[in-house]
Amino acid sequence: MPIVISMSHVLNSHPTTFPEIGQFLILCGSHSNLLVSSIFPTATVANPLISSTAETLFHIDFDYISWVAGAAAPGLVSAAVLVPFFRTVTGAEFDGVVVRRRAEEELKGLGRLT
Repeated sequence: MPIVISMSHVLNSHPTTFPEIGQFLILCGSHSNLLVSSIFPTATVANPLISSTAETLFHIDFDYISWVAGAAAPGLVSAAVLVPFFRTVTGAEFDGVVVRRRAEEELKGLGRLT
């Protein structure tokens, strides 16, 4: 979330000025974290617990590959649907070219890594 908050501040999105962009970024950032965590069985503590409970109760064995294969399609579809949905709900209006240019300027302003 610190990266998302920094991005919204760089784009001059604060609760009093242009809050829509910040709302959009926060929603996308938090939900993408949840989506990716649901796709990989080792991403959160709950996923192995779900796997062991499914094996105990329903005799369904989830190995790593079957978990990823079963979760990837719904996760990717959700990611594809949520971004336009959040943009509509928040009313965020921005030009991708301007945002990219601003990000490149900020990155150059940081200087060299070494």
